[in-house]
Formats: sequence, C-alpha cells, structure tokens
Amino acid sequence: MENVNLVTKWQGVKAKIVKFAMYLPAIVFGVLLVEANLQLFSYTANHMLRYLQSVPNYHINSIENLWLILHDVTLIVFLSFVFYFSYRKLLAKFPDNLLSALLMQFPMLFVCFFLISPTFDFSSLFAIHTSVTPLVASSSVLLLYGFNRLIKSKVTHLS
Repeated sequence: MENVNLVTKWQGVKAKIVKFAMYLPAIVFGVLLVEANLQLFSYTANHMLRYLQSVPNYHINSIENLWLILHDVTLIVFLSFVFYFSYRKLLAKFPDNLLSALLMQFPMLFVCFFLISPTFDFSSLFAIHTSVTPLVASSSVLLLYGFNRLIKSKVTHLS
C-alpha cells in the first residue's frame, strides 16, 4: 500500500516536470529576445544619438522625440514578432497558449521594470519616450499573442 502511494506521488512529480519542460523553450526564447533587444539597441543607439545631435535647436519637446519613440517601439515590436512567430513555427509541438506567451514575456518585463525602470512622467516628449518604450517592451509579446488569437478567432468564424 505504501509503495502504491509512493508510485502515485512520483507520477505526479514526473508529470509536473514534463509540463515544466514543455514550457522551457518559451523561457529560453524570452531570454534570447531580451538579449537581441539589448544588442540591437546598443547598435542603433549610436546612430540615433548622432541624428539627434545633428538636429539644430534640439530640446526635450522637439518633434524629433516622436521619431525616437516610433523608432524604438518599431524595433521592439519587430523583434518580438520575429521571436514569437519563430517560436510558434520552429517549435510547433510545444504549447502556444497564454502561459507560454507570459513566460516568453517575463524576462523582458523583468528587464524593463526592475533594471530600466520607466519614469511614468508624461510632461515632455522625451519623458514620454522614457515611459512608453519600456511599457511597450514589457507587453509586446502579449500584444502579439492577443492579436494572433483575435485573428485566429475571426478566421474560424468566417469559415
């Protein structure tokens, strides 16, 4: 009787380990997404800095800050798009659900809120940039997951 209980407990632990292993690639893709974001922004930061320095009469409310916001948000969403849909296509046998999207988003969320810390100050265009960019980065994979699910539900309703 005691052996049966131990076997049952072991089977439960084994099932949890297998379930965790199914979501491990999502975590790995999330860490790779963070690294790709950091590398891409370190590469493009020099170019954007030179552009902003070349603008005459640049100040914190210059219209060029809108270009900076658009540039950064576009890069973040593009990288998230590449990584999310690569995960879906390359690892099709692994789960593609809200938990996998959350696990893929979590490393970026950690970097954005605990290491970079958005200012949540909307008093100038530059301050809006330092607030909006981390917010988009910390939710980009979840937004893509939501849009993907929305499009899938629309397609199945049309069929």
